[in-house]
Amino acid sequence: MILAGPFMPFLRPLGPPRASTVQRAFRTFTSGAVRRQGRASHVPSPRVYAEPVPAQTQVQDLPSSPLPPPPSPPSSTSPAAPPTEPYVVHRTHSKNLPVFHLAKRGGNLRQTKIRKVEGDISALKLQLQHDLGLEPKDVAINQLTRHVIIKGWRRDAVKEFLEKRRF
Repeated sequence: MILAGPFMPFLRPLGPPRASTVQRAFRTFTSGAVRRQGRASHVPSPRVYAEPVPAQTQVQDLPSSPLPPPPSPPSSTSPAAPPTEPYVVHRTHSKNLPVFHLAKRGGNLRQTKIRKVEGDISALKLQLQHDLGLEPKDVAINQLTRHVIIKGWRRDAVKEFLEKRRF
């Protein structure tokens, strides 16, 4: 059996590289000293810095009034007190609560997911069941991802629940 064309045409020799490829490789593999000798345009210009202002003029400009008293420590009844719950729900980078709606099985299964829970996640589940009036089968915990999954779309109620507890 005699073949009319080459046996494996995809294994043909390649042409020479482009000039820009050769120049880039030359710039990459040569030292910086050789490059600066060849091209004067790439030599960085010396930087000129402004002279520092003497410290005496800065001290004289300051007012001689006394400093205000330091702020008093916040009381335990202030609204900014940390939550006393056995769990913490951290906010997202955009300062929102991590409560999301999910639609699965073609939109027939509606769920609400709470992410970023740290601490006793079962205590959060029990409080959600009590405050939202849910049955135990309607609230589930994914122990691997530490997410609380609630049956139905209840994002607004859950956000209100978490904001009431200062998360």
